[in-house]
Amino acid sequence: YTLVLVSAIILQLGVFSDIRVGGVHPDITLLVAIVAGLVAGPRRGAVIGFWAGLLIDPVLTATPFGMTALVWALVGLAACLAEESINSHTNLGLSLFVLGGSAAGSLAYAVVGELFGAQTFAAPNVGRIIGLISATNALLALPAIAIVEWAEEDRSNITH
Repeated sequence: YTLVLVSAIILQLGVFSDIRVGGVHPDITLLVAIVAGLVAGPRRGAVIGFWAGLLIDPVLTATPFGMTALVWALVGLAACLAEESINSHTNLGLSLFVLGGSAAGSLAYAVVGELFGAQTFAAPNVGRIIGLISATNALLALPAIAIVEWAEEDRSNITH
C-alpha cells in the first residue's frame, strides 16, 4: 500500500492537478479511499483513506490540516458498508458505485469544510467540482480496483 499511496500522491500532484476542466481538477486520493474500502473492507478502507488524505493535506491550504484525512477515512469506511448492498459486481456496476461514492465523498468534504469554516460551499463551482471528480474517478475505477487488488494480494472483497 505504501507504493500505491505514494504513486497516487505523485500522480495527483504531478499530473492530475494540472488537468483542469472549467478550473476544476480530478482528485484520485478520494478514488484510492473508496476503492480501498470497496476491495479491502472497512478497517483497511478507513486506514488507507486516512493516509491518502493525510499525505495530500499539506498542499491543500484552503482547509485545515487533517480534514481531508478525516473525511477520506470516513469515505473508505462507508464504501465498504455500501458495497454490501451491491447486487452485481459488473464493471459497469463498480464504476457506478465509484461514481456515487465520489459524489458523496466530495459532498461530505464540502460539508465538513463548512463546519471547519473553510467556506467550501461558497465556491460558485462546487457542483462542477463534485461532477468532475465523480466522473473522472468512475472512469479510473477499474484500473484503481486492479491496483488495490494487487496490493491486497488478491484477497478482494469483490468478485468480478
